[in-house]
Amino acid sequence: MLGALLLIQIFLGITIYNEWINQNKLNALKADKEKALVLRTMSDQTRNDYLDAQWQLQTYFIKREVSALDKYFDLMGKVITQMDTLREITFEHNRWQKLMQVKQKKEKEIIGLKEALDSLITQYSADSKFFSDQQLSFKAYPEQEVFARH
Repeated sequence: MLGALLLIQIFLGITIYNEWINQNKLNALKADKEKALVLRTMSDQTRNDYLDAQWQLQTYFIKREVSALDKYFDLMGKVITQMDTLREITFEHNRWQKLMQVKQKKEKEIIGLKEALDSLITQYSADSKFFSDQQLSFKAYPEQEVFARH
């Protein structure tokens, strides 16, 4: 009987601990979601301000209104401030920073691979008879062998 009570207490303790862990995870996800919503709203506002600034600049070039140029500089100042705020918000959060580092690393790897392939193609097209000599170049693969059932 005492063993059964002890087993029930252990089970309840594990269950409560699991719920506490899950609640902490949910709170962290909720905070991340709210931060993402703030970032999205701010980036949309920044984009709209930038487009408005470009429109004011076009208006200045067309009509030569000084007020349009003043509005352009005011909007661009606001855009720069918002971009700085966005950068501060995203880089203070470790998860965003890690994601950006992974993205930059993958981009560098892709660029390196592309440069290696481009140099290889350039080398073979300039120095080799592979592309110009029909006997050495790629030969068509017979369709019967491709579509044959084994």
